[in-house]
Amino acid sequence: MPGFQTGYVIGFHSCDKEVGLRLLNGTDELLPSDNPWDWLGPGSYFWEQDAERALQYATETAAVNKKIKLRLKSHLLLGQ
Repeated sequence: MPGFQTGYVIGFHSCDKEVGLRLLNGTDELLPSDNPWDWLGPGSYFWEQDAERALQYATETAAVNKKIKLRLKSHLLLGQ
């Protein structure tokens, strides 16, 4: 027997708290992703009914972005 469906879909977007607040306040908007690996095509992606997976994705993405920024910063400091 299928689970109970309310007609509502809860989506979780992986972003910083500050970004989320700006989105909710209407002072910012989501920019669509258009990467070659976006198999669903350009758009803004959400984790449906899965807050834990959204948090996991956000944590992984933040760690990768931090490493990229550190590499770029050290590259610029070395003058290369």
